[in-house]
Amino acid sequence: MSKSKAETSAVAPKRAWVLPYRTKNLAEVYTLGRELGKGQFGITFQCTQNSTGRTYACKSIAKRKLLCKKDYDDVWREVQIMQHLSENPNVVRIHETYEDASSVYLIMELCEGGDLFDKIEQKGRYGEREAANLIKNVVEIIEGCHSRGVFHRDIKPENLLFDAVGEDAKLKIIDFGMSVFYEPAMLSRLFEVSPILNFCHYQINQNPFTLCTLNTVLFFSGEIFCDVVGSPYYVAPEVLHKHYGPESDMWSAGVILYILLCGVPPFWAGSYMSLIHQIINCRCRHIIVFFMCILHHC
Repeated sequence: MSKSKAETSAVAPKRAWVLPYRTKNLAEVYTLGRELGKGQFGITFQCTQNSTGRTYACKSIAKRKLLCKKDYDDVWREVQIMQHLSENPNVVRIHETYEDASSVYLIMELCEGGDLFDKIEQKGRYGEREAANLIKNVVEIIEGCHSRGVFHRDIKPENLLFDAVGEDAKLKIIDFGMSVFYEPAMLSRLFEVSPILNFCHYQINQNPFTLCTLNTVLFFSGEIFCDVVGSPYYVAPEVLHKHYGPESDMWSAGVILYILLCGVPPFWAGSYMSLIHQIINCRCRHIIVFFMCILHHC
């Protein structure tokens, strides 16, 4: 019995190619070093360019984990999005790409300061002004993506890297594996429409040593998305309802702000289904004593 068209398309061919062009062998150009991190589809290594000795990050995506044509298309779209955003200083820059029979390799700039998740774990929680400055950077990152028609869909501390070690390190976004293109349209200035970011605007401007203001623009889309993607603790209720747009990236920023201030996520449960139920019903846990302290200062 012959397979149906749907069954055939669901199985990726053994020697399918993600990139529409052939590349050199990675080992001829780079030497892989220590592992930097691991995700659902790939592992990121530090690598050294053989000809110059310069160090980069290499994201290796195993093709055996790409189960259908959509998975192949998603990886190619990730490459296209990173190339599209290559001039944005708040986005980890892609240097070049390679592919062989087993994997696709994305060579990117190396951010040596670690990710925001590790910083939160080390610090516990941040003061209001520190949190305001960090979330301002996160909002600017989201605006930079949205203004270029990119909806990230997986904003979380693990995907926010510091480019260097030290107080002056710049925060940058990585991992566009779940991202999509969309047609952006300007809505309004963010601090005029978002109470949670009004807090940031106040805190930043109360600091006499900070001259910048939160002058960020929110972009939205008339296009509605329905596929459920993202990381459970940071996903917006409308994503779970399968009816959402780029505004859901801002929900994730709000969750990050809560974690920065409290040291714990707003939604927490013993099982995945219980967590989803809390998010859908907006049953956020309130730390009364802590928020009384914040309200006193605000």
